[in-house]
Amino acid sequence: MIKKMKKCPLCQSKKVERKKITCEVSSKKDKESMFDICSECEYHYCSDHFHDYTSKDSFSPSSMPNNEGSSLRAGDGVRGGREYHIGITALELFNNLKSKKSAPSILIYGAGLSLDHQKLRESGLFKKVVISDLENFQETDHYIKIDDNNKKFDIVVCCEVIEHFINPKVEFANLLGKKKKNGIVVCTTNIHDKQDNVRRLIYPFIQGHTSYYTGQGLISLASRHKLYADFRNLNGSQLEFGPRKKVISFFSNKKYYNIINEYYSRNWLCPSEK
Repeated sequence: MIKKMKKCPLCQSKKVERKKITCEVSSKKDKESMFDICSECEYHYCSDHFHDYTSKDSFSPSSMPNNEGSSLRAGDGVRGGREYHIGITALELFNNLKSKKSAPSILIYGAGLSLDHQKLRESGLFKKVVISDLENFQETDHYIKIDDNNKKFDIVVCCEVIEHFINPKVEFANLLGKKKKNGIVVCTTNIHDKQDNVRRLIYPFIQGHTSYYTGQGLISLASRHKLYADFRNLNGSQLEFGPRKKVISFFSNKKYYNIINEYYSRNWLCPSEK
């Protein structure tokens, strides 16, 4: 086990404690995990949950398109998965920011094996569609290294990735650094509300889930990057995903506030896989 973190990577507080938490949920009942917990923003970090995602063999069968028992989250290139629907939503938000409409560029960050980038490219709505990951798992020409911040994009989509961050300070800098000045980064992940109920959740105890956030922590992180953060619910979140599944948008242009509010005045939830 690595040493306890000295400072919260989100809010920078030095009030961090290490605590063993036992899961009380049936499918993970009695699993014990050691968390470093920020007393200020309640960010939870568990190095014991590290999982090596640098090879195709590391992906679970459920994350592979067209695999038996696979989740609908990963698009197969024909049926749109989560990245496709989030990308189309972000496209509408971005276009409403610009008085003169033009096809934006989009990056799928942490695409894994999802083929949503193909469907987005075939839509003709984007001038460029690129994926980024730890490795070029799909062996596509439309790939950039995950730490390449020389290329900037109008839209960055990052679904179910930030919970795997083992060094949030560095990895969020990589993620948020890929956004153009007036661009938008849209993520999905679970966040929690109270420290004392983590033991009654499954999400923080899943192998590979090293980082578990609160809204306060992500707002603090955004502020340090001179960005704003907005939180919305994902379609299906109240039933299939649970109420803690959130769509989180990061942006620097304040005009996005009214654009996002207007969008959700017409749409109760953010579209997702179905």
